[in-house]
Amino acid sequence: MPSAAQLLVECLENEGVEMIFGIPGEENLDLMDALLE
Repeated sequence: MPSAAQLLVECLENEGVEMIFGIPGEENLDLMDALLE
């Protein structure tokens, strides 16, 4: 079962998003890991 972060990345890819901005931190490490995959 994919994580919420993986689903978010999949949705961003499906919408054609090529760049996102954010402040890396402990709260969003799962998202950063999913983006690296």
